Amino acid sequence: MPVGPLPLVIGITGHRDLRPGDVPVLEAAVLGVLHELRAQYPSTPLLVLSSLAEGADRLGARVALLAGARLVVPLPMDVADYERDFNSETSRAEFRKMLAQAHRTIEVPHVFANAYNAKAVTGRDDLYEQAGAYLAASSQILIALWDGNENGRRGGTSENVRFKLHGVDPRYMPFASPLDPPDTGPVISIVTPRQSGPPPADAFAVKTIYPQSPGETNAGEVRYEQRVFSRIETFNRDAVRLGAKIAHAQARSAAQLSSLKDTDLDTGAGWLRRMYAVSDSLALHFQRLTREMLLTLFVWVFFAAALFEAAKGIGEGLHPLIAVYAAVVLGAAGWWYVANRGDYRNKFLDYRALAEGLRVQFFWRLAGVREDVANHYLRKQRGELDWIRLATANSNLVADIVPDGGAPEVSHSKSSAESLHAVMSDWVRTQYQYYTRAAWRDQRLSDRIDLIAQWFLWTGVGLSIARALTLVLHFGWFESQGDWFAAVPARAALFDLLFTVLFIVAALLHNYAEKRALSQQSKQYERMSVMFGACERRLTPLMDGHHQAEARALLRELGREALAENADWVLLHRERPLQLSVKA
Repeated sequence: MPVGPLPLVIGITGHRDLRPGDVPVLEAAVLGVLHELRAQYPSTPLLVLSSLAEGADRLGARVALLAGARLVVPLPMDVADYERDFNSETSRAEFRKMLAQAHRTIEVPHVFANAYNAKAVTGRDDLYEQAGAYLAASSQILIALWDGNENGRRGGTSENVRFKLHGVDPRYMPFASPLDPPDTGPVISIVTPRQSGPPPADAFAVKTIYPQSPGETNAGEVRYEQRVFSRIETFNRDAVRLGAKIAHAQARSAAQLSSLKDTDLDTGAGWLRRMYAVSDSLALHFQRLTREMLLTLFVWVFFAAALFEAAKGIGEGLHPLIAVYAAVVLGAAGWWYVANRGDYRNKFLDYRALAEGLRVQFFWRLAGVREDVANHYLRKQRGELDWIRLATANSNLVADIVPDGGAPEVSHSKSSAESLHAVMSDWVRTQYQYYTRAAWRDQRLSDRIDLIAQWFLWTGVGLSIARALTLVLHFGWFESQGDWFAAVPARAALFDLLFTVLFIVAALLHNYAEKRALSQQSKQYERMSVMFGACERRLTPLMDGHHQAEARALLRELGREALAENADWVLLHRERPLQLSVKA
């Protein structure tokens, strides 16, 4: 079955001293876990992280390769130094053979030094602990072949489990606010005996342990994790299902993101651009469906309300008119059901948010800012939006592990200067121009809709006042008009229907503008325009003066501000679900 581009990342940890006779049972247990995940999320590729230490790490890696997952090997140190911890030449040969089968090898100290500008650690326990922190932070699910005992060893299995369930040590998450909820996830524990200890009573049992968040029950945590992973599966399923339909849009999105050719990008940046193109084209697809659904639904509601007033005012006893009204109401309800079941609006918002996060990640990488967008994006929103953070983090992880995906060294070279100029042209200046136009466009549309709604409202008010005066004033023109209405009762009913319909149209136009959040969105676009304009003015002299470090720092700050605004945009629109109310 075809799979989408966004992986589910699974970490492997466990004891080194497995009992040889237990290996087939443990392999079957790990394979069962992977098969169950693949059955739950068939459109989502599995990416397995294993450091290939002796014992459980290698067992999990073998099974992952057998199951068709991609294997990535995060090493706590360089290969030669790491091999010193293996017991024999046979073990070292097995390690090298499995290393050759891996999709990619990562030296974790280099990742932390590049991403966090962190001081290198040299103690062996520190290196193993850092690798365990990377494993826990990078994976969504941790499979632990573990006897359940806490031994307090740094870099050991129990600490890796603790990192996954309670959050990584702050030393390895320097950008996370101490007030943010920690990044956690479930641990699938396979109770594993070891040679150096007594066998546990429930050996080989498979248990899923969920983090315990404040105010949340275990059942709530289960539902939370399932929702998050299901959104990743939904994205992949949409990418596969709509691949042919959005292929042209993907090419256009990639070209609009950056004028650079693929040959001008390292393969990691090229992957981020492709991932952005998929997210952006899906967002545009569901945006079109959302707007079509919204407009169609308003038309249904208009006719339902108009028919109701007609049946009440002039159609008393006209059973066919009442039947038409009932059919229109049923149609409106059915259309609302279809719109909500398709989840078009939430998909549009989520995929747009993902695309904007990937935009920042792409240009950060191009500029030499080696941070992960997920450290700054949507951190305050625990819920379904967490999948967007996971998606950006996983996309950045894949960018680091695609063949030759390492970004070039940042230096005062010509290529580095050219990359910064491309960032200025394709991101800062282009986004400034876009937000300036979008702010004016949305405000103009909001004003127009408001003006038309006001015209309908006050016309209805004027007609209703005129009609009331014909009923209470019995002289001159008012008396003659009252007699004219009284002569043919249907005239009065039609007139009453007319100004009622005017009120309905005014209310629907107001409701439509409210659902689109045009005025609020225009103000956000205006703030973004000011922000990107200020960056352009400050960035130009920095680049002209070859102050590349300062330029990168400014682009980092711009990215963080853009991410905060994007998060506000998502929440602004998510607070306006597809629910109609007809009120003036």
